[in-house]
Amino acid sequence: MMDELERVYEAALAAMRQGDFAAVATVVDTRGSGPRGVGTKMLVYADGRTVGTVGGGRAEARVIEEAVGAIRDGRAREVDCTRDAESSDVAPCSSGLRVFIEVLPSPRTLVIVGAGHVGQAVAELGAFLGYRIVVVDERDELLTAERFPCAQTTVVGSPDEVLRELSLTADTFVVFVTPHHARDERALAVLADSPGGYVGLMGGRRRTQATFERARALGVPDAFLASIHAPIGLSIGAETPREIAVSIVAEIVALGRGCDAGRTTPPTTDPATIARIPQLRHTVPEAVDLGHDALCAQTRRAPGPDCKANCKGPGVTSHGIMT
Repeated sequence: MMDELERVYEAALAAMRQGDFAAVATVVDTRGSGPRGVGTKMLVYADGRTVGTVGGGRAEARVIEEAVGAIRDGRAREVDCTRDAESSDVAPCSSGLRVFIEVLPSPRTLVIVGAGHVGQAVAELGAFLGYRIVVVDERDELLTAERFPCAQTTVVGSPDEVLRELSLTADTFVVFVTPHHARDERALAVLADSPGGYVGLMGGRRRTQATFERARALGVPDAFLASIHAPIGLSIGAETPREIAVSIVAEIVALGRGCDAGRTTPPTTDPATIARIPQLRHTVPEAVDLGHDALCAQTRRAPGPDCKANCKGPGVTSHGIMT
């Protein structure tokens, strides 16, 4: 008994340290000839794997199912197998089994879609604040240990496929800092059905609206699209990748603290006004969104007349910032 309990506790501690999603199921009452006594514990992971047992059979299968659901919802719950026993869904020996399921504290996870300069800066700052860092990009040459030393996980692949495999909870914050939005709508379709706590999208108004239209075509509801933080980040006049990262992470912190901080809202769409007033150059107005692959608007600058000509290729702006 003690050996099994030690294994459960050790596995629970390891799960919390490694950022794995899990729950502890504890037997709190047994009526009749239950197979395990009060206090028996079993650890259940988000994928249904277990450490320990509360008795096996159909009762345990239901406890595992309920535990996975509790992990997904982020809330504790109690399972009473009595009614199942009366309908012969559970073996008679466990007819009085009641189990309390406690969800382990889930790590605050920052999922960064896009491994460019901004994504790198967001990962660095997020790790400094204690977030578990997951970086996703299709460009394997960018997902190196040298560029992301603080990331717990780096995944090369299509964002929608990767997000579908991740355990997303209310403590998951997803930041899109991709060089273009060509496939972002597929990832948004996955997130629309998840309990994730935050979704932010970096980019100009025109491309963001185009992404939203493609997402609607995939069946993404308007209510979810309205909840997306776009343009992403707080309005602090950010220009460099690290400054943009500060605005993004600050918005996430403000959301977590219930603070109604200022959103990044362009105060004007007049190019002449933006060119004349430097403080407005962090905005991303549709009127100056050139729509080319370099995405100069991603840098929160107003593109100059020679900006497009100086762009160094897809995902790299003439300001030297890789998205």
